[in-house]
Amino acid sequence: MNFLTEDKFGLADDFITGSPRATPFHTTAWLRLTRDAFGFRPLYLLRGREPGPPECVLPLFEVDTLWGKKIVSLPLRDKGGAIYTGTGALEAAIDDIIDFSSTKKYAYIHIKTDNPEEASLLERKSFVNKGQWPTSIIRLEKDFASTRKNFTDKRINWSINKAVRNRLVFEEGTTLADVGDFYRIFLLNRKRLGVPAYPRKFFEKIHELFMTRGAVKLFFVRRHDVRLTAIMIFLLNKKAYDVYSASLDEAFEFRANDFQMFSVIQWLCDNGFGEYDLGADSPYQKTLIDYKRKWGSETKDLYFFYYFIRSKDITIQDSDHPRYRLLRSIWKNMPDTVFEKIGSKLIKYMA
Repeated sequence: MNFLTEDKFGLADDFITGSPRATPFHTTAWLRLTRDAFGFRPLYLLRGREPGPPECVLPLFEVDTLWGKKIVSLPLRDKGGAIYTGTGALEAAIDDIIDFSSTKKYAYIHIKTDNPEEASLLERKSFVNKGQWPTSIIRLEKDFASTRKNFTDKRINWSINKAVRNRLVFEEGTTLADVGDFYRIFLLNRKRLGVPAYPRKFFEKIHELFMTRGAVKLFFVRRHDVRLTAIMIFLLNKKAYDVYSASLDEAFEFRANDFQMFSVIQWLCDNGFGEYDLGADSPYQKTLIDYKRKWGSETKDLYFFYYFIRSKDITIQDSDHPRYRLLRSIWKNMPDTVFEKIGSKLIKYMA
């Protein structure tokens, strides 16, 4: 069994980024971010013939929760699964992690994947599919005018015209001070939703590991001197990923969210990107899924697979499920300082 060590990070990244299945969340920059911000232990499995390049990288983390330890690909993200060149290497990596986790007495292995081939193999290895969430993806044309023709809601033009009349400005942020502005909006947005927020240091590490080399773009929509919305877009292989976005209450009045989406899509087209991944959503988030669809998105299923070891079963953690309404109401009504302090510590246990 061969786990990735720091001296092989470059080799692993070359293999990962050369695959059409690669996402920013498979890379070693994401490994460093997750390890340093949350303390999760990386267990990236390598398969291949030494001293040649890998044939499979399966990104995994050991996550210590209130209910015991588990192995996850990938924690706190709607992405996961292996990068591989052949199913033989993938099968060997899955066998490796089953053997490893069984001897260590983990509660379970949790692998998220949108790859049907990998999903089929996981089922043959006694992983249980506990559900799927739709991932919304916009296929971008070579020019914005052509992409715009795929927007399905004619009211988008009205929203953008209103945003222009309201003198909204789409702008990029690059500094740690800009990350601080993002976090202020993000914190208020999460509190309004009743969902714990990530710690500030997480986004500061994104600046260090991704923004400084152009792998993340931070954008704002501003009206006069007030930034109303903020979004972090991750970039890899001419694909873009909407990962963290937030807005103030007053953003809706000025159509700032529509203006942000419109402007990001235009920026991506102008810069040669071919795909915009808007992320996976709970099936209970029908309004949000419909909102993404009006921008011309299609959906692809993200599967949640579990291999049970000490645990016998599990329910997918879904904060949008009606059972969490009371808890979300409590989070919404916490004092701001308490919300930030407790939430930033609790979020790691939701991985």
